[in-house]
Amino acid sequence: MFESRSKSLGDGSVVLYAWFPSMHTRVDIAIKSSLPENTVKAVVGSVQQLLSNLERIGNKFDPCSELSFVNRQASIEPVKVSRILFDMLSLCLDYNAYTLGYFDVCAAPYQPSAGTSCYIDLNGAEQTVFFKTAGVSIDLSGFLKGYALDLVRLYLEEVQMDNVFVSFGTSSVMAIGSGPEGNGWPVTTLSEGGPVLLRDSFLTTSGNNTDERTHILIPRSGEFVEGKGMVSVETTCGWAGEMLSTALFSAKAKHAEEQLLWNVKNNKIVSKLIKTVQM
Repeated sequence: MFESRSKSLGDGSVVLYAWFPSMHTRVDIAIKSSLPENTVKAVVGSVQQLLSNLERIGNKFDPCSELSFVNRQASIEPVKVSRILFDMLSLCLDYNAYTLGYFDVCAAPYQPSAGTSCYIDLNGAEQTVFFKTAGVSIDLSGFLKGYALDLVRLYLEEVQMDNVFVSFGTSSVMAIGSGPEGNGWPVTTLSEGGPVLLRDSFLTTSGNNTDERTHILIPRSGEFVEGKGMVSVETTCGWAGEMLSTALFSAKAKHAEEQLLWNVKNNKIVSKLIKTVQM
């Protein structure tokens, strides 16, 4: 279930605001539509179910999730996985290389990582995952919310909802269409502070909001990035934004941001780098 409220606009349409918990944070959704409110609420319910289903697949911290089973078993024998989990792991493997190793789902505290491909073997023909060494654990926390937003976008396109805003705890947001005022959906970035108007794009922020908070790893050393700072990235792809914002914040600690961006620019996943701020 979710909570909601609505606001009527002068053009005869309504903006429905809804919110519910998902993936250890709060999801906020705003939909502008001329359809009946119950129809729009049904769409929100379907989005909530979609996110719940994805969380049961990719949540490392749920012992009953598919990913948790892989983490327990894949060092013993190849594990056949669902198509969606295999596709997510394939993306993570590819972008470990594209981000020069600064995005790494196998990174662990105080354990230098040699790179995702050194630990994970994906067999496309069998759709299996195998860990090449014991002690490996996959954590999709820096990827899953962005991938979820991409799935939500595809669903919204199917049901012809073309003016929607979705926020995952303010750090991962998606805007479709021109917003309630017709000039974009206004977002206050965590890194910049000022409003940004989004339209048909994603805005992802990674970093430490206090000097005390340390949660993003530098994969090659296993050290946490220390110090207060943020990086926000606007992209046309949700999962790419998650990967890139995490990688850029990690690379910033090693002064490697320009090299990383040069390496990914030909993939055309970045439409705009908003700002990198060391506060």
